[in-house]
Order: sequence, then structure tokens, then C-alpha cells
Amino acid sequence: MSDKEIYAAFEKLKEWSAEFDEKISKLLIELERKLKRLQKALSDAILKKLLQNLFLDDKKMVRSIANMKEINNLESVFSAWSKDGYDALIIELGKDLLEIAKATSEYYAIIGFTPKQIKAADEGIKAISYSIGIDVKGKIVPDGYLARLKASDTVKAKIKDYALNSIVGGLPVTDFTRGLEKLVNGSEDKDGVLASHFRTYAYDSFNQTHEAANKTYSESLGMDEYFVYEGSVIATTRPFCAKKAGKVFTKKQAETWKNDSDLVNKDTKSSYVWWRDRGRYNCRHQIRYVPKAWAEAIAKRQNQTLPS
Repeated sequence: MSDKEIYAAFEKLKEWSAEFDEKISKLLIELERKLKRLQKALSDAILKKLLQNLFLDDKKMVRSIANMKEINNLESVFSAWSKDGYDALIIELGKDLLEIAKATSEYYAIIGFTPKQIKAADEGIKAISYSIGIDVKGKIVPDGYLARLKASDTVKAKIKDYALNSIVGGLPVTDFTRGLEKLVNGSEDKDGVLASHFRTYAYDSFNQTHEAANKTYSESLGMDEYFVYEGSVIATTRPFCAKKAGKVFTKKQAETWKNDSDLVNKDTKSSYVWWRDRGRYNCRHQIRYVPKAWAEAIAKRQNQTLPS
């Protein structure tokens, strides 16, 4: 292929990347919508349970063992709420992640690899499915990522701590109700307790799952040496990503990124994996593996000199 043909082909891949990024954005928007609905259902169920059973004095929470025991009895509320919607959300998340992993193959089809060549990576994609923690029948695998996300006590602990502190402090019922609703449902400038949990542990999983599939396909197809750090630069782009966006790199170069002075959270650089973490949390830049001839042509266009 001539350099001109390579530039044209890469532009098509950039278009695919933009569409793929939009697909992930839509999945995240839908996840947020479902989380808000679940948060509202949870706060309503908790308030209904507690306001029916707590002992009050002049409309204030009474500091008593009986009231504190009621907080421990919230487990039945959490269990019913989980069965009514949270369990289904976790399974849907797993299916969405698996869809993202499989859709990554489209990139390599555009480059020109045959379906047979791409299918050779299937075992690696099955391994990603296992690490996500969902089997072929759509059920959660014990000890997988989804099982750990579902089993986390973070959300329950925050709610119980708030309720116990309200009892100890003798908080008026109206203040307790407003506070619990704000904690669980969030506000304009703060996520609710469930959305916050997912933002910490689940939101990046879409891009990380894609990059794991991306790495699997590129290695299987023998095209994992050169790549473009694809993505735009906007006002909130981190310096680490801004200076790399649109440029060509080798795998060897990327292995030194953990020492980049602009990488955030440098205290955890020992756990940094360049192809998975890229610019760290909420990074929307993508690793776009390309054949050597493409890398050389794109580098020339960028006035870059690739290592020999």
C-alpha cells in the first residue's frame, strides 16, 4: 500500500474508533439511568422499613439497642432489593462487557484480517469472559469480577454507618430522611452511594475490557508491536495523554510509561499496565495497533522518528 492508501485506511479506522467510543458512552449512560432507578428503590425500601420500626421520641431517633438492632435487620431489605433488580443489573453489565470484547474484532476485520484469522483469538476472548465472570449461559461465575462487584459490602456499610450515627446522635426523623435520601440517591454535584461504587469499580471496566480484547487479538494476529495512541485532546485531557494523542509508539516505548512524570497516581506505578490503564481512571484514549508499514507511514506524517 502507498502512504496515501494507508492514511485513507487509517481514517476509516479512526471513524470506527469514534463509533466504538460512542457505543461505550451509550452503555455508560444507560448504566447510570438504571443505577439511579435502583438507588431510588433502595432508599424508599430502607425508609419504609426503618420508619415503621424505629422507636422515636418527639420525632427524634432514640439511642437504644432496639433501634440499633433494626439497622442490622436491614439485610432483609438489601436482599429483596438485590433480587428485584440489582442482580439483573450485574448480569446485564457482564453481557455488555462481553459484547464490547467481541465487537473489538471489527477493528481487525477493517484492517484486512480474515474471519478465520480473527477466530483464532477466540480462546483468548473466552478467557476474558471468564475473568469478567459471566458464562455462556449468562450466569455469574463464582469469584469472577462480577461476583466480587455484587458481593461488595461497600454500599451497605455506608448506609448502615449513616443510620447508626443518626441513632447515636438522636437526629430528627426529617433530617435523617433527607440525609439518607441524599446519601443513597445523590445530588446534582455528587453521585449516590451505588453510582459512586460503580464509578470506582465498574465504569472503567468497559474500556479495560476492550483493551484486554484488543491486546488478545493483536497478539494472536502478530500485530502487537506498533500502535497509535488514538483519541482527541480536550480541555480536561491530562498532560500524559495530550502529549501522546495521535502519535505512533512501539510496545517497548510504552513499557516505560509507568515512569512518565505526567502519569497520575505515580505511587501505584508498580501495578500500572500501559495497554490496559493508558492515562489511568476514566481515560477515553485507545490503543490502536497497526502493521509496521502503517506505523512508519503515520509516523512520517506526524514528523516522528520511530525507534529502529
